Amino acid sequence: MAYADLYERVRQKTPVPITERDLERVLVGLLQAESLWDLVGLCDVPLAALPPLLEELQRDGLLERRGDRLTLTPSGKELIEEQGWVPPVEARCPRCRGRGIALDEAPYDELLRQFTEIARERPAPRRDFDQGYVTPETTVARVALMRRRGDLDGKRLLVLGDDDLMGLAAALVGTARAITVLEVDPELVAFIRGTAERLGLELDVREHDLRDPLPAELLGAFDAFTTDPVESYDGCRLFLGRGLSGLAGVGGAGYFGLTRHEASLAKWHKLQSWILEQGAAITDCLDRFNEYVNWPYWGEMRASRWLSLEAAPQAIWYRSTLFRLELVAPKAYPNEPFTGSFEDPELATT
Repeated sequence: MAYADLYERVRQKTPVPITERDLERVLVGLLQAESLWDLVGLCDVPLAALPPLLEELQRDGLLERRGDRLTLTPSGKELIEEQGWVPPVEARCPRCRGRGIALDEAPYDELLRQFTEIARERPAPRRDFDQGYVTPETTVARVALMRRRGDLDGKRLLVLGDDDLMGLAAALVGTARAITVLEVDPELVAFIRGTAERLGLELDVREHDLRDPLPAELLGAFDAFTTDPVESYDGCRLFLGRGLSGLAGVGGAGYFGLTRHEASLAKWHKLQSWILEQGAAITDCLDRFNEYVNWPYWGEMRASRWLSLEAAPQAIWYRSTLFRLELVAPKAYPNEPFTGSFEDPELATT
């Protein structure tokens, strides 16, 4: 069976951009994966590409599937060997999980303990708001990174959407000049506001839909922003554009996450080009920094339907890369109602 023929058939049937390297990633991932959940956590390809890809592998007798269980056939292993492909060698630090930030010593061990207690009481994630929050370790690691990069202590921070409770975690540190949280979910707004009041934390929490323009008093009022955007191209531009509108000027920084589960490298390229056009430089790109708690509505995801997933995930599978940008030559950013779309064929968890 010709490998080139396999790739061409997969490419024609896949609704999102896919490269030969993506096919390699999936096949190599199958050497390590025992289940579909293992595979989606291992291979850095859009989940929308997996159904036709797995279908073609089964059609060619390279893969066997029984429920959620996946097994490469001898022919599948032979193809991988012929191509000279081998699994990546994992060298991630077990202490910091590859983030470069240790949370098991002062001051972050105590911050993590406090924040974990708070996070246990947060509202459950809602599918209608595309919510899915990160682990407490991820939230605290983000705060630690912001402090290391000089973007929190003595600075004004804008949080755009906050099911990760970044506002509370940053406020617990107590070193920011000001923190403002904009969140669309009224239940989450009430929780963040109530918790801040109970703990005596300085935190400005507002119910706000980012599809609406930023309030005038927030324009150019911050030194840094953080957000976890909807991963359609228009959605990313909306969230990042609101953040850029909030920055005071040169040296202002922004943090955001982007997955490979719902964003092809073609989308990454397009979005990074847009960021550069906005007068910003990308200073950090930290692979798999963000780890997400498995959300209860997994069975309603597009990916669950596409892949006919039968059982809930037992381990963390959804991860994203954390980016930091910094303004070098800011431009005039529009602060107008959103007219784009959150829909995108690559989106898999909505």
